[in-house]
Formats: sequence, C-alpha cells, structure tokens
Amino acid sequence: MSQDPAHPFLQRLAERPFDRSLRLVFADWLLERDDPWGEVIALSERGGLSLTERRRVARLTEQHAARWLGPLAALADLSNTRFEGGFLSSLVCRAPEREATWLACAGDPRLATLERLVLPTGREAREVVGFLQHPRLANLKRLQASAIAWSLLEREPAPPFTLDTVAVASWGVFAGELLPVLHVPWVKAARQLELVTSEFVNPIVVGEIRRSLAATAQAAAEEPGSALLDGAPPVIFDEVRLAAKFGVVEGAVSWLIAAALDAPVNRWASRAWSIEFGDGVYSVIRDDERAAALSVDLGHEGDLTGLGQRIATAASVLVQLGPGAFESVEVHLPEGARVRGSERDALRAATRRLRTVKRFSLGGANLSP
Repeated sequence: MSQDPAHPFLQRLAERPFDRSLRLVFADWLLERDDPWGEVIALSERGGLSLTERRRVARLTEQHAARWLGPLAALADLSNTRFEGGFLSSLVCRAPEREATWLACAGDPRLATLERLVLPTGREAREVVGFLQHPRLANLKRLQASAIAWSLLEREPAPPFTLDTVAVASWGVFAGELLPVLHVPWVKAARQLELVTSEFVNPIVVGEIRRSLAATAQAAAEEPGSALLDGAPPVIFDEVRLAAKFGVVEGAVSWLIAAALDAPVNRWASRAWSIEFGDGVYSVIRDDERAAALSVDLGHEGDLTGLGQRIATAASVLVQLGPGAFESVEVHLPEGARVRGSERDALRAATRRLRTVKRFSLGGANLSP
C-alpha cells in the first residue's frame, strides 16, 4: 500500500473524508497524471451534471472501480460495490481466499467514506469482528449480515459507528434468525430493520415472515431476566423493510395490505412498513395505529434507466391495494425524470381504483386521483 503514490492523499482524506477542498486538491493531483479518477471527483464535486456527464461518471467508475479499491478489491463483489463522487460508499463483500484478509484491510483509508457494508453469508469468519472494530468505519450507517455473523458480535464492544439500518440476510423466512440480532446491545440505536430474503416472496412467504417476527418478539419477552412486559418488542424501529430479491406483485401487495390493516406485529415498527420490489420502495406510513398514506419511491439511486418499467410495476401494485383504505398516495421520481402522459394516466387510474384516496402526488406535483 505504501508504494501507491496516492496513499498520502488517501490518508489525509481518511481524517477529513468529506472535506470538499481536500477532495478537489486530490482531483487536481490526479488530473495532472491523466487519471480518470480525478475527472470523476471533479465532476461530482461540481454538481448539476447533465445526463451525458452522469453517464460518463458511471462508465468511468465501472471501468476503474477495481483499481480505485486498492487492497479492498480482495474483499469486493465489484458488480455490486458502489462509489459516490469517486469515493467508496457501498461495499458488498465476498468471502476472501484467506480469512486474514479481513484484518489486513481493516485500516485501509478508503473505508473512511463507507456508509453501507454487506458481509458475505455462508463463510462467516471471526476475523470480521476485528474488521468492524476499526475506527476507519466510523461513518458506516448500514450493516447487512447473516444471523451467524450477528451472533459473533453479541459480546463484543460497541463499534466505532452508529447504524441507521440493521439488515439481516436470510435464505428463507427468518425463522429463529432475528433473535441473535436483538442480543447485540448497540443495535437498539438503529432506526430501521431490514429483512433481506432470497426466498421467492409471495403471500404465503409474507405470512411466514410475519409469524417469524411475532415469534421472535415472544421469545425475547420470555428470556430469563427479560424486562419486557406483555410481549412488547425488545426493539422498536421506526421502520421495518422487507427487501425482496425475487417475488411476485401479489407478495408485495400482501405485505403492504397486512401493514395497513393490522397493528404491526408486536409493534416492531413505530412508523413505517415497507418493501423493496421491482426497483422501487413501497412504504405504508402509519399514524396512531392507522395507515394513512402510501409512499412509492421509484428513484432507484437516481437512475433513469428502466423508469417506464418501474412505473408499470407500481401501477400493478397500486391497483390491488384497495383493501388498504389509503387516504393518500405519493409517488417519488428520480431527479430529472420525465413521465409520459400514458404513464401518468396509468398511475392515476390505478390510484382511482383505490376509491379511498383523497390526495395523489406524482413527482412532487399534486394531481386529482
């Protein structure tokens, strides 16, 4: 690592990872050496990019990501790892050939800007604990791991980061997999619980996941020494989100209607129940034990590609949500998105079928449902 000419800059940036002036100095240094990394940083710091410039940033990042990662490339799943403004923001890990790689990479300065980390499942290593304890991860906001990996953290000291999102990865319906997470004391500061399943999500699977949530809360309440009363949850998150890799529209609809009609399972979530489906996020916003609003975010990290398909999927979901008795529907679009009249009409027609909707918003504009 010390032989990398950029290393002194990266070390300085690790101390001030979001310092715009320091980033621009680094970009100038890179541009003097005809390094496209400098162009990506400079463009991103300038902001207000055209569609052509955004596409160039994306293309250069994809082409050079492995080099920009340095030693971290030994851990990274390159196809899913993300940069923002030329700096590492989301690291999806694969199991390295040598477990010692975790500790060898723990102090890398590139980790200072990392906000989202996904640990591999199936080869959980004790060395991951040391990796997570390094101060370089102070800006981490989302951690995804299996129940086994979470159990490794149960008796460890609090890490240098404070999470907004705790994500649990499962091949199934989380039966018996959530309790180890609740045993990690510092998890309680998180705002969101995310359930990442590889199961094919349909109404039956949704029912099983909700039963797992109820069973976990009950098991936690019955543990020796538990201070929980009346089966109340050990943690109340602001939001519980189901991340469905595979599934059908009926599965998403089932999750949303259940959240709208039923009190949340033992009050796991105090405000919202949501599901990631079809490159969109659908959220039931609760108010005083009653679902009043549905929020549909089609932003997909600002990507305009495939927006028409996302809108079509949203219309398919909306038209089946009649039993939810929603009072308002708000559809969020990526910045700079242009919606065809036919796409707008499809969303309005689907919302109109809900009958109870009094307010419909598309891309920030209020429209009559």
